[in-house]
Amino acid sequence: PLHLAAISGQLDVCSSLLHLRADVTATDIHGQTPLHLAAENDHSEVVKLFLKHRPELANLANVEGATCTHIAAAKGSLAVIRELLKFKQGGVTTLSNKVRGQGLGVTRSQEVVFLCAWLKM
Repeated sequence: PLHLAAISGQLDVCSSLLHLRADVTATDIHGQTPLHLAAENDHSEVVKLFLKHRPELANLANVEGATCTHIAAAKGSLAVIRELLKFKQGGVTTLSNKVRGQGLGVTRSQEVVFLCAWLKM
């Protein structure tokens, strides 16, 4: 249910499900959490809600190796990227992924993320 609410951007439903202890870390068959799905569908308020509960999810990659930041950048979702950058904690950055040769086939996305971080949105 939380994955479906995240996809459709139902903030109140997501909030209620979290209050009822829905697992925000649960993944689907693609390794995507509800946060990945909210980021993919440009639901910045839902992203913010999930990150308040589990900020470390900002660094979690799906089975393809894409983090929420990669996904949001690929979709051109600046509002989601702003929220993710507020909560971003340590870990491997998209730029260092590129330098280390761990490319994800989203070079344009990595450049958008780097630019957003540089601009300190």
